[in-house]
Amino acid sequence: MVVRKEQRIILVLGYLDQDGILIATGYKRYDAQFNFKTSLNNKVTFGTNIAFSKGDRNETALNNNFDGNSTEDQILSALAAHPTFTPKLPDGSGRYAAKAFIQEGGNKNPVATAENGGRYIKNYYTLASAFLDVDILPGLKGEIKGAVKYNDKQTKVHVVGVPGYMFLPDASGQYLYNTQWNGTVGENNLTVRNEKDVQYTVFGTLNYTKTFNEVHNFSALLGGSQETFRYDRLQGFKRNAPSDDLIELGSYSPGGQLADGYAYQWALQSLFGRINYNYKEKYLLEGNFRYDGSSRFPKGNKWGFFPSASAGWRISQEDFLKSVDWVDNLKARVSWGQVGNQNVNRSLGGESMPYPYQDVLNPVLYNIGGSLQQGVTRTDLINRNITWETTTVTDIGLDFSLFKSSLFGSVDWYSKNTTDILRPLQVPDFIGVARSNSKPWRNEQHWFRSLAGIRKQDQ
Repeated sequence: MVVRKEQRIILVLGYLDQDGILIATGYKRYDAQFNFKTSLNNKVTFGTNIAFSKGDRNETALNNNFDGNSTEDQILSALAAHPTFTPKLPDGSGRYAAKAFIQEGGNKNPVATAENGGRYIKNYYTLASAFLDVDILPGLKGEIKGAVKYNDKQTKVHVVGVPGYMFLPDASGQYLYNTQWNGTVGENNLTVRNEKDVQYTVFGTLNYTKTFNEVHNFSALLGGSQETFRYDRLQGFKRNAPSDDLIELGSYSPGGQLADGYAYQWALQSLFGRINYNYKEKYLLEGNFRYDGSSRFPKGNKWGFFPSASAGWRISQEDFLKSVDWVDNLKARVSWGQVGNQNVNRSLGGESMPYPYQDVLNPVLYNIGGSLQQGVTRTDLINRNITWETTTVTDIGLDFSLFKSSLFGSVDWYSKNTTDILRPLQVPDFIGVARSNSKPWRNEQHWFRSLAGIRKQDQ
């Protein structure tokens, strides 16, 4: 027996260093990717794929707006500036100008906010996967895949209060103080947020292919998968470091410090299969199914079954059309199928999280007798009957190609019906709590579509 061994190794490295079009903005990234594939013997193949990246992004900071679009704010501030003054005073002191005349309007000085403080984002991303392919028997193959995706992100928002002065001096030659940006002059603050998420995926399939009597072509696939995901966040806030260029929390005063954090996770299990049959590539049949279980739904509604089927008939291969030379291809087809959607979240404290069917009590401080006391409160409604959103699609069509493919196209009648739509329910503000996801929503669509084209044949 001859044992054939093949091996392939690929290593790719990348580097990007790009300054932003705005001052104090830029992005730097390092990339590495490693691919390995080897044939252990004539029946077993093993491979891995590992990708890693590290990114550093610098932006301006916004006071009391951790996730705000600072780039947009910087551009709008520049557009709103009057042409009567420059960003800094003409005396060479390096102080920042707010306006030339007291009656002028305007926004913050974008140069002042760009040169003081900033938002610094570091991101580490890793995706590693491995697979094992095995030829079990003639026509029967097995495949196992596993993957882990890890993302670690640290964001620091450093805010420094900056004073703004009148661009034109007064009668005594003094540049008068006019306003302040990004908080109180002489104060600074730092918010640090650490986020990480990890997702594990395991995927396995059995695939069987067989041809009988050279005319009956059959294939079948059976597989299962498991996905798990977890997200963690930890955030801290402090004020008043002894210097405006310090960006580590330990350098700041403990007075008024805050800490916060949360975590969530979800999982998805799936069993799926497919059967294909065709006779001389003339009559085509296919059947599929998925049986999915999601942790996002309550007990009794976690699992959903989603089948599909299709059939095709190549009419142009029938004997009664073979003598019709102006018909190149004519195919009739029909399909019906269902797909499920489990992507449903709720908003808690301004953050999007899963499990809208669970009661959640959020911590809150109450003023009782002049002192703050820890308590809990409900902030949103729930729906314990929430389940899979299901979309059912029916398609009946005809494909054609005529006159040596000079005229070609397709005609379709299409129906799409979505039930149990996962969307929030509108509730009036006087209810006092946020909206929940409601179940009875439904959307139904029907349409007729035809496409045709003409191709000019070369003489």
